[in-house]
Amino acid sequence: MKFVAYLVLHEIARERTLEQLVRWGANTVVSTFQKFLEHENELGLCIVDRLPFAHGHRSLEETFQLGLQMPNNRRRILSRVLLFAETTQRESFVSSAVDVILGSFRYCVNQREATRTTRAMLPPIIEMMWNRREGDTVFVREYGLVFRPMNVRAPHYRREYDRLTRHFTELLEG
Repeated sequence: MKFVAYLVLHEIARERTLEQLVRWGANTVVSTFQKFLEHENELGLCIVDRLPFAHGHRSLEETFQLGLQMPNNRRRILSRVLLFAETTQRESFVSSAVDVILGSFRYCVNQREATRTTRAMLPPIIEMMWNRREGDTVFVREYGLVFRPMNVRAPHYRREYDRLTRHFTELLEG
């Protein structure tokens, strides 16, 4: 199992609707999943939590049939994704496991100080993330850890993303 986390700063997200945020996050994770499947030369299934807006299943149907809607109004065809489906609470142990992993990651992100707990939690999560290795160095950014927006123009947002990157590094180097 490989894990992909999408991360956007609260200050950037607060100007958007829940539907916009969920669509952005889902599109980012699904696009990254497609890249992973291409890299591994595999096919996959995409099962998401019930989407918190009206007719979420229609959004999945459109994505499956037409591809992801990109910001430039082009479509990215998801040739390696064989199925899109929604799940809800109490329908899968896998969903519960993913919730635990995601909740643990969220805790590590939001816990500003490195603690014994966060130092113990983050390394196994990073190991589950899609990554690239060069010797002893593990790269997860733009693999299993996707910060958005991709190009951050505002210096104070860039500094916050850099602070998060340093925080993760500190937790891993412990």
